Amino acid sequence: MATATASRSTVVRRRRNALAQTLASRRLPEGVAEPGERVPEALAPEVMPFIRAADEVELLNSRVAFLCRRYAYKKVQRMDPSSIQRGVRQFKTYMSLKLDQDDMQFPLNDSKEIQRFYKYYCENLSRTSEKQNFEELARYYQVASALYEVLRDVTNNKVDSEVMKLAKVVEEKSAHFKSYKYNIVPLNFPGSAEAVVELPEIKSAIDVIRNIDGLPKLHMSSMQREGKPIWDLLDWLSLAFGFQKSNVENQRENMVLLLANISTRTSGQEGHPLVDAVNDLWDKIFGNYESWCHYLHVSSRIMIKYDDTELKKQQLMLLHIGLYLLIWGEASNVRFMPECLCYIFHHMVKQLNQMVEESYFQPPPGFEEEGSFLNIVIEPIYKVLQKESQRSKGGTAGHSAWRNYDDLNEQFWSEKCFMKLGWPWDLSADFFHQEVCHNCA
Repeated sequence: MATATASRSTVVRRRRNALAQTLASRRLPEGVAEPGERVPEALAPEVMPFIRAADEVELLNSRVAFLCRRYAYKKVQRMDPSSIQRGVRQFKTYMSLKLDQDDMQFPLNDSKEIQRFYKYYCENLSRTSEKQNFEELARYYQVASALYEVLRDVTNNKVDSEVMKLAKVVEEKSAHFKSYKYNIVPLNFPGSAEAVVELPEIKSAIDVIRNIDGLPKLHMSSMQREGKPIWDLLDWLSLAFGFQKSNVENQRENMVLLLANISTRTSGQEGHPLVDAVNDLWDKIFGNYESWCHYLHVSSRIMIKYDDTELKKQQLMLLHIGLYLLIWGEASNVRFMPECLCYIFHHMVKQLNQMVEESYFQPPPGFEEEGSFLNIVIEPIYKVLQKESQRSKGGTAGHSAWRNYDDLNEQFWSEKCFMKLGWPWDLSADFFHQEVCHNCA
């Protein structure tokens, strides 16, 4: 027994060390910045990229490093001109002295010099990108982005056309590096080989959501979105219902971590290590939906054929889970109306079931573009919430003068909601226009 406990402790310690190593690797090096150059915490997200860029290029071109620091100083001055926030005055004093010290007279034109250096830096980055590891590339691309912003300031946006073309290419390549530091598991960043990705639970979770075998392909009439690659189940759902790219990325990581965490507590089955984890997650996510269906005396629209192979059944279960997570991910304040989410899922899962039975699928009418789900499904409800919030006058208005979350959510506790609200929403329904909550005491 003691041996088993020690073994579990070792595994837990190994996972913690892997996660610590992952998070530590996200921090960009402080460079050669002196203590006085530390940016006040409140301003750091906006200013620190330019300080780091200055540190990075100091040995390559001291004048460009000076221009980066000067731009950082200007940003701080714009953000807090009166030096009210803690540490801002000290930072400004230090930077002012530093800039005076470094501002030597150069015969070169700053505009030409920074454009020349930017071209050199980006061309060098393109040549060496294949040889660098992912963390180094993330740092270099962040520096390139900071340099371009400084360049635009120095040139008053009069940028050479060749530099603009180069900047566009670099920005496109660097797009997926920008949110890198916010992810625990870097699923959206090809080439990353961090310790956390090597954990067997993470690997298994990634593998199961990447199983898209047998799913229908996009219909020819919807080819305007065909250029978007389908790497996993969430990409497929995004094409089917117009979910936003950032939501897909967030829920991909969310699903992987949920499955991985549950799998550490379940044994799994031989050849199907995540079967128990998927079943457990299924029960947690759809417990409220099943209760809602039972209360309203409507049949659940979750259609899982239990005579399918274990792999196919798991794929369908994960599609349903992914759909619910993507709905939740874009729901904003509608998350405080759980039965409203059940109503939305109830209709969308019916559409999903119809799609997976076909050889080719088409998004439902109106859901063809990215962001369609937000615009068609969430925005109308959000506007109702916003209107009621304004009527509440900060909570000072009488309760009968406005509807709170529970009042609005109560609409979805009656089977009449199907007739009154329809799908997609019948925007002429009283729910979207009611002036006063007459049912509230």
